Amino acid sequence: MRTWTSSIDSRAEPQGYRLVNRVIRGGQGIAAREAKQSVQDVSGASSDEAAGGEPSTRSPSGAVNWVPLAEILRPHGVRGELRLRPYNRDSQLLLELDEVYVRFADGEGSEISVESARPANDAILMKLFSIDDRNRAEALRGAVVCAKRVDFPPVEEGEFYVCDVEGARVVVDGTSGDESDLGRVRELVSYPTVDVLIVDAADGGRPWEVPLVDSVVRSVDVASGCVRLVTSDGLERV
Repeated sequence: MRTWTSSIDSRAEPQGYRLVNRVIRGGQGIAAREAKQSVQDVSGASSDEAAGGEPSTRSPSGAVNWVPLAEILRPHGVRGELRLRPYNRDSQLLLELDEVYVRFADGEGSEISVESARPANDAILMKLFSIDDRNRAEALRGAVVCAKRVDFPPVEEGEFYVCDVEGARVVVDGTSGDESDLGRVRELVSYPTVDVLIVDAADGGRPWEVPLVDSVVRSVDVASGCVRLVTSDGLERV
């Protein structure tokens, strides 16, 4: 039996983006504003128009799709290096980027160059251009580091990135060629034995859990934004 592989930022080597909807909350003091201004001065642009709390962020031009990959936990050392908690510990993508988008808790953010990045157990240590001391690094605590969607590695047949199907229609193919609308994909949740899509129900009831197994899922079409199911029999609500 085939199992669909959902790809988080990339398990770089795909594996779904289950924490793509994470919202970072917290206050912003003077130091944080100064660090934000430093980042924006380097990039030459501020993205006040960025939608806070969204799974992905578009730059002010609306041309770039940024996907959250990690949270900045704290400074590392005294020279501005940052300790990141990647949402997907198996991915190597954060180690390969030349630039990232730093998004603050209020939704603002800017693009900035990466000077260096290295693994550190289950974390990543990253140095960003212009963040050169511990105080500025401290002010970035809690911000989100995003990558361009176009920088993600390509997926294999039968694989997909969950950030690409969030909001997709989920339909059940009928035996006579008709289809019924189950709802829209909200997020992915991983259990020890299977990944499931959480689907906001079209009938207004509690969300559905759709296991990503071949006996349930017929196809996942990222281009058309549609997930087709073989059957809805046996599906449970959350």
